[in-house]
Amino acid sequence: MNKKEKLRQQLLEQTFGKNAKNRRINSFNISSDFNETSHDLEDIAKYQQSQIEELSQSLSHEEIDKLNQEMEKDFGVKIISSQKIDDELLNKVETSLIQTWHYDEMIHEFIMTMKKIMIMNKKESSFLFYNIEGKDIKNIFNDYANRVYQQDITYLSILNYTQHIDIFYQDIYRCLYSNQKIIVIDYLEHLPITFIQPLLSLLKNKEMLLTKRYMEVDGCLKETHNQLVKDAISSLKWEDKYIVFLTHHSLNDLTNKFGTPFIKNIDECIEYHGLKYDVYQHVLLNKYHSWKESVEKQMNIVWHDNQIYQYLLHEKITIDDVDEYLERIFEKIIDIKENYQLSDIEFEMKDHHLLIKLNEEKIEIFQEENNELDDIDQQLNELIGLQEVKDYLMSLKQYYATMQKRKKQGKKVMEVSKHMIFMGNPGTGKTTVARILAQYLKAIGILKSGHLIEVSRKDLVGQYVGHTAVQTSQVIHSALGGVLFIDEAYSLYRGKDDSFGLEAIDTLVKAMEDMRDEFIVVLAGYKKEMNLFLESNSGLRSRFSNMIEFKDYTGEELYHIACSIAKGKDYMIDKACQEPLIEYLQQINEQEGGNGRLARNIVEKAIIHQASRDCFDDLLIQEDFYLKGCENH
Repeated sequence: MNKKEKLRQQLLEQTFGKNAKNRRINSFNISSDFNETSHDLEDIAKYQQSQIEELSQSLSHEEIDKLNQEMEKDFGVKIISSQKIDDELLNKVETSLIQTWHYDEMIHEFIMTMKKIMIMNKKESSFLFYNIEGKDIKNIFNDYANRVYQQDITYLSILNYTQHIDIFYQDIYRCLYSNQKIIVIDYLEHLPITFIQPLLSLLKNKEMLLTKRYMEVDGCLKETHNQLVKDAISSLKWEDKYIVFLTHHSLNDLTNKFGTPFIKNIDECIEYHGLKYDVYQHVLLNKYHSWKESVEKQMNIVWHDNQIYQYLLHEKITIDDVDEYLERIFEKIIDIKENYQLSDIEFEMKDHHLLIKLNEEKIEIFQEENNELDDIDQQLNELIGLQEVKDYLMSLKQYYATMQKRKKQGKKVMEVSKHMIFMGNPGTGKTTVARILAQYLKAIGILKSGHLIEVSRKDLVGQYVGHTAVQTSQVIHSALGGVLFIDEAYSLYRGKDDSFGLEAIDTLVKAMEDMRDEFIVVLAGYKKEMNLFLESNSGLRSRFSNMIEFKDYTGEELYHIACSIAKGKDYMIDKACQEPLIEYLQQINEQEGGNGRLARNIVEKAIIHQASRDCFDDLLIQEDFYLKGCENH
């Protein structure tokens, strides 16, 4: 007896007892024997349906269909789910979604899963879509909800929550008790640890227990301490809705972070699959021709080559990024049209560059990005000394360039920790390098804004209990999209009794994990103190694999820094000052430190001294650098 026969026989025995073994029950017999109690047939059918739902968890869609057919043949009763499946509608929706969004395999698997859920009569079900690689898949589900249920989805982004569990509960309440059928929760990988258990309870028991008592006020939850309040809300129930989780991470990453029980209690886990190459070509060509036709009509301009399409294809630009590239090309066409008054243009692709040909002149379309990177390279090269730091940043640049090429080609990309520690004495250029780093990572698309937020202990640590976590979180949110630079970071830890400092560190570590792709943390300070600081939190050192040492400047390097500072103020240092200044700066820096600050102070004092001589030219001479300890010069 094969699997299906065993399953069928098991259902028969459960309904009619052991005497049903090897016995065939046809529709005529049932009608004769149970004519006066036909309502029992409905009960039997419902009971069998519940058994099918339980047993079908491990069956394919085809096996479920065949099992239903067997039940109908045996009992003469057609088993129909309370959620009647409109195959024709779902097939049309699937075709439309694939034509619109192009995620053929993923959408097909989703539609098949929905059919299975409807057959099983599951009114509540959860989905996880993983490895979505930054794609805006929530719009697919909004499209699906509109076509099937004539309504929008309700959407939550975990990025809107850090430790604000009250706000999280309020939004979940709003979603669970709304009229919308589908709830989409995006960026699951950033889910704070404190939210895992409540969500697991919801997935497992269809109920989320609340840690506080609430009451409903104008459709929102409001915490109440009054034990006598009627209709107080202590839990949220999940009924008649589908919950869709989206994550950019792999299933293995989520399992490691949230635990196996959390993942196992999600009904269906579906991986995002990129387009097959032939499908990708077809979709790309259609998008290009549609865009080309629109531009030609709108701008009254034509071109007869397919170089733009060839460029997009050659660079393996993803379908999701194509619109952005076409928009930038369109902007360049507008400029060309206005400046040259042309009615036809010609494109050319050369060495990964897309060019517009204008007689003997060629204009690069994506030149702005290259210029931005060139400017950043120039800033880095103009820094005096710091060769080891420069070499590291150049290797970082090459790494990200390689990873971006691999991503465009659809290959796997190895993610590395981006957080860094700058160790060195004051004045060695740590803040300047951090600013250049932020600009570079923004230019290549790693960071959204590339701004630098520079803070110290007083900006992170509060003045009373409960204030530090809030204050630190506010600083972190101000740095999202850029670099958070914490100078003298070791001051956050003043021993095991410094509860405020430890709270700031714990909040920072958690944010670095929950929002690791949203910002970069750079800790700066003395080498010895920084090593001690890293021991203050068990998770701190593991998150900073990039440790860069900023060595003290030599006397010669400080002299060149002084010359650069003077030039920036429209002054020049007399060449006769070179040797004595190098010797002096070397000596003072070894004794007292200061580095770049020392050079700046000396130049500013020299300018003041020159003014006291009633001299108004732009040359600083030896007399202007006459300082204590430098009498021989």
